[in-house]
Amino acid sequence: MTERRPAIGFWLTVAAVVMLAAYPLSAGPACWLWARGALPTGGWPYRIYSPLFAASSWNSQVREASAWYVGAGFPDESPVVELMFLKAQYQWAERYPDLFPKLDLRCNGF
Repeated sequence: MTERRPAIGFWLTVAAVVMLAAYPLSAGPACWLWARGALPTGGWPYRIYSPLFAASSWNSQVREASAWYVGAGFPDESPVVELMFLKAQYQWAERYPDLFPKLDLRCNGF
């Protein structure tokens, strides 16, 4: 009997699943390194992860967990994390108003 090797479709599925898991999991470490100056300055973490930040606004528990994970490695109690999430939510809501709930204009104490 000859061994059958996995088809290309199998490997594409594996790669897609890994990418879908790696994208949200990489948000925390990328933002932590950026906040500590270990990565180039600029707003690149926000640009890369803004879809993730905006999508987390659909569910308050997901948003709280995401904000905790991204903010856990920041040097102090920085409002930067909350501001990144709010900015992403507003920008994506302007582009896709049907996907996002009506936004609360209060900034939770900021």
